[in-house]
Amino acid sequence: MRKEAKEISKNTAVYFAANIITKAAAFFLIPVYTIFFTPEEYGILNLVQVTVSFIFIFYILGLKASIKRFYFDYSEGAEEQKKLIGIITLFTFLVGLFFSILLTIFGKQIFPFFLEDVPFWPYLFIAVWIAFFRIFHQIKLAILQNKQKAFFYTLLD
Repeated sequence: MRKEAKEISKNTAVYFAANIITKAAAFFLIPVYTIFFTPEEYGILNLVQVTVSFIFIFYILGLKASIKRFYFDYSEGAEEQKKLIGIITLFTFLVGLFFSILLTIFGKQIFPFFLEDVPFWPYLFIAVWIAFFRIFHQIKLAILQNKQKAFFYTLLD
């Protein structure tokens, strides 16, 4: 029991430190952003980031949480864990690819309803594909978190 508490404390400290460092870096980068970006460009950058996060919700379909939930149900057999992760990765890949292609084709007609001042090419086009490739990153993060690899998780996050 003591070993488990020590491991949890260590992982919590790593996650906490990484979170503080990330927030501090974002705060200290504000002067850099003001030098290199105009207010309009910085606004577009933030809108693209929000768009990526919103689109990603529909790509991942909450399956990242299912990796965390069902990973330990198959803790006896590594083969079952691989099948679980493989099925979730394949499904989210296909869903994400479908929506990315759909949004690439019809994005010029869809996005002006939500973001009328941001041009689709190149900003929202890039946002669509960033959200797609984020699928694999988030699945890898879920696996690292399940394996209690806090240091590697924070490096990738």
